[in-house]
Amino acid sequence: MVQHDEQRFSGEPFIARIGTLTTGAGAGSDILVEADTLQLIGAAEFETETHGSGPGGDIIVRVRDLEVRDSAQIQTLTKASGRAGDIVLDADRVSVSAAGNKSSIRTVVHGPFFDFDYTNLDPGATGDGGDITITAREVELLGGGRIKTQTYGVGDGGDITVVAERVFLKHEAGASSTNLGTQSGDGGIPPDVRDVVQGDAGNVSITARHVEVRDRAQIIAGTHTSGAGGNMLVEADTVHILGNGRCCTAIVASVGGTGDGGTVSVKAPHVEVRGAEAYISGFAAAAGRGSDITIEAASVLVTDAAHIDTATGFGTGDSGDITIDANTVDVRDGGSINSTNVFMSSGKGGNITITADRVSVVGDGSVPERGQDQVAEPFSAIRSGSTLGGVGDAGNVTVHANTVEVREGGVVDSITEGPGQGGTINVTAGDFIISTGARIDASTLDSGDGGDINVTAATITISGEGINGFTGISAVAEPGAMGDAGNINLAVGDSFQSFQGSVSASASESGGGNITIDTQHMLYLVDSSIETAVQGGTGAGGNISIDPEFVVLNHSQISANAFGGPGGNIGIRAGNFIISADSRITASSALGVSGTVIVESPENDIAGSIAQLPQTFLDATTLLPESCAGRQASGQSSFVVAGRGGLPINPDNYLPSFNATALTTPKTAK
Repeated sequence: MVQHDEQRFSGEPFIARIGTLTTGAGAGSDILVEADTLQLIGAAEFETETHGSGPGGDIIVRVRDLEVRDSAQIQTLTKASGRAGDIVLDADRVSVSAAGNKSSIRTVVHGPFFDFDYTNLDPGATGDGGDITITAREVELLGGGRIKTQTYGVGDGGDITVVAERVFLKHEAGASSTNLGTQSGDGGIPPDVRDVVQGDAGNVSITARHVEVRDRAQIIAGTHTSGAGGNMLVEADTVHILGNGRCCTAIVASVGGTGDGGTVSVKAPHVEVRGAEAYISGFAAAAGRGSDITIEAASVLVTDAAHIDTATGFGTGDSGDITIDANTVDVRDGGSINSTNVFMSSGKGGNITITADRVSVVGDGSVPERGQDQVAEPFSAIRSGSTLGGVGDAGNVTVHANTVEVREGGVVDSITEGPGQGGTINVTAGDFIISTGARIDASTLDSGDGGDINVTAATITISGEGINGFTGISAVAEPGAMGDAGNINLAVGDSFQSFQGSVSASASESGGGNITIDTQHMLYLVDSSIETAVQGGTGAGGNISIDPEFVVLNHSQISANAFGGPGGNIGIRAGNFIISADSRITASSALGVSGTVIVESPENDIAGSIAQLPQTFLDATTLLPESCAGRQASGQSSFVVAGRGGLPINPDNYLPSFNATALTTPKTAK
């Protein structure tokens, strides 16, 4: 036990160490430090170890100010069956920093060591790692400083718990709980040897008023063996993840073995992920399932090329899901929310579910090409997909909100670029607005079939005015795709309106999808199209079904054409059907059998009910009578009773009544 107002331990130029060790069944001794300030500098160490069955000693520090820097360490270790000791820090301020070399507060479960031919020389520890608990007003991890729990053995890693007013990570600093395989490194180690390590990674919990991660700092939970990854919880009033364009500033959970990843939960009124290479991520690179990401907030902002994502790549594990529950979700200026299957992974992409009052996806004004490489995409997106060589199925995208707005090149999509099935997009909204180069897309670019798009909304408005590109809803099979296009189903409580927009389930060569639009009031198209056409090959055109009270087509087209296969069928049921002379409804086939077009509507020939307007303007003077004086050749005298002044009586208002008695009854003399 050390008690003093100020303690400074420096390992320069030699190691300065305070430590305890147990090698038997007895518990190791604790290290207790109580002081006003404590500095560990250079190769200074506080350490407890167990090499036996007894637990290692705890390290307890109670100070006002704790500084660990320049390779200094506070650590507990187990190399046997005994549990490593805990680390408990109680301070006003805790700072861990490094200048070139990493400083750390950590607990470690040692693992097996292997020689060059992977002969097991040391079976490693079976005891669990110790926990790290920090209670402070401010916790700063700077310049490579680390708080971490690690297991390289069979024993489980310890948990990390931080409770503070402010938690700040910057300049490659980190907080992590990981299962890392053997201490010889797992690169190139045979799987049967690597899987000897089975310990689960510990959990990470950070509770604060403000959490900020910036400039390549990270909070990590990961597993690279058969052990499970730890769960991560970040709970605060504000959570900011701020990238600087260099990899990587993140809250991340990774899976590199057969163990499944834990969950990543962020709970805060305000969550902001901003800047290139800033992200909240779960990645599966082996057989284990990737981590799920759950965000509960009042507002979520993902902007300036930042992203929230889950992915599976290089293995068979499925990607984790993303669930966001918030009042507002804003994805803008190149930000994205993704769940993808990439790099030859046969696992399934994760599902994305967003529930909010308002969801907006706002691009930077550029109009991306459909199927553009997502790594290079500069636009904003909510997307799932099987892309970049992935062979598994894409996940689904589900959005529930009162208002959903996608504009200025923003994208909501689920695309397959391989043999996997495209995901389904489900949108439930009050008002659904798509404008200026934005799109909802469930297309296929390869042999996998495209996904379906299902929208239920009070109103749907598409406006592509001012944009030279596609604006609208598409589930198409692109050129070269062998998979069929998906279906589009729109259920609209009031009206569907499109101005220079498009709804397309067309195909280049394979089969077109079907489009169903069921709207209670109106379908109104201006310079717009609804199509399930097939441009080439023998694929059949999809069917189109439209059922509103009013259908108005102005310089627009509805087509279910085909080339070598049969054309699709078009069915329109409307109480009122109005079409301009330059609008078209077609279901033809160049080489095959044409489809049918059936319009069920009362015949409203309004041409005979509209009067032809005269070519000349009306001369209003002919309707005005001349006054008597105006008809005389010369001027006349006049006598005018002007009354007693005031405003004249308005003939459109109530007129005053006369007192008839006062006018007719003579007064009686007294």
